Amino acid sequence: MTESIQSIINQISEKSRALHGLLVAERENNANLLSKNEQLQSDLDGKLAEVSRLESKLNAQEEQMVGLTEQSSVSNANPSRGNVQEIDELVKEIDYCISQLRK
Repeated sequence: MTESIQSIINQISEKSRALHGLLVAERENNANLLSKNEQLQSDLDGKLAEVSRLESKLNAQEEQMVGLTEQSSVSNANPSRGNVQEIDELVKEIDYCISQLRK
């Protein structure tokens, strides 16, 4: 009976050592996963900061584009002084031609 009890004790001891080994391996794995998680979180924070910076840059460029578009449409709506003079001269010339044709 003592041998069977000793055998059972040895089996329990071996299982206990095996479970302890598994526990140590899982703790290592857990530590590695926590480290990787922290690294990924840090990378994510960096990417989010970059996205925020790029969105700000995009908004600034869109505002600049709108400003340039508005400026361009105002420039097109108000012809330059040289264009106005050319048109006035052409109108005078056409008026002169019409008056000559009537004679």
